[in-house]
Amino acid sequence: MAALTDDAVLAITRQVEAALASGVDLPFGSIRDGHWKEWAFNASAADCPRYLTVLLEQHGVDVNSVGVDGHTLLTNAAKCGSAKCVPVLLSHGANVNKLACQEDLKFSPLYVAAMNGHIAVCRQLLDAGASVDFRGRNEATPLHVAARYGRAGIAALLVQRGADARALDSDLATPIDVACLYHQVLAVKTLLPYAELACDRIGLSVLHTAATCACPAVLEAVLPRFVEAGLIDIPASGVSCPASKVARRSCPPSSMQSTQKRRCYCRLGHHDTSRRHKEAQL
Repeated sequence: MAALTDDAVLAITRQVEAALASGVDLPFGSIRDGHWKEWAFNASAADCPRYLTVLLEQHGVDVNSVGVDGHTLLTNAAKCGSAKCVPVLLSHGANVNKLACQEDLKFSPLYVAAMNGHIAVCRQLLDAGASVDFRGRNEATPLHVAARYGRAGIAALLVQRGADARALDSDLATPIDVACLYHQVLAVKTLLPYAELACDRIGLSVLHTAATCACPAVLEAVLPRFVEAGLIDIPASGVSCPASKVARRSCPPSSMQSTQKRRCYCRLGHHDTSRRHKEAQL
């Protein structure tokens, strides 16, 4: 028999959930014991809380189980935005900060939920004590990843819950730097009130990042804040920002090996995209 597609598996899972909701007593014993954990992951992905509860309570599935893809049940639910299943998992003892591990990548449930734009799940995890400043690969926090993917509402929520808006990742970039580099204008506007306006340890400010990211809308969003703070003057003839001249500079040579130089280039709009594909698989 041909293997079921992912869509077919989720469809079956939702049919089981509907049957349980209608009070049907299903013959779960017909499924081999070794498959209970697999179906628990299906239930958490399809947001089927009744089915998931049966699997946890009647068939002994470990609530902190790790799947073949490195996800825990909770990170799997967070990835899929399963807001009905997250409370079930938490009430059964799921570790709110247990990491999903994929090769050299590590992600917390909150990090995964922020990446995928599930604000309701983010709120549930924060209420349960999730680490708001968890450090993932490249020292990025959930706020960094929310900024990168333009999750402005989630970025606002994280800051309200105490996230460090000035945290540096391994590229020496703050969350607003990341939002600038990925042209996420709404996220930039959300984070701007919390941004450090002074230059950082390598002599750059968010204005430098905005001026070199090749996105006029980002620069237009950032510039007024510096004017209001008296850090830049705009003469009647307009402002000429020297940094804007390098907005479209070419990528650094592949021979550049200095970590510090690479970090400076990252802040100047040459951010590393090598991990985009891996993170897209979450």
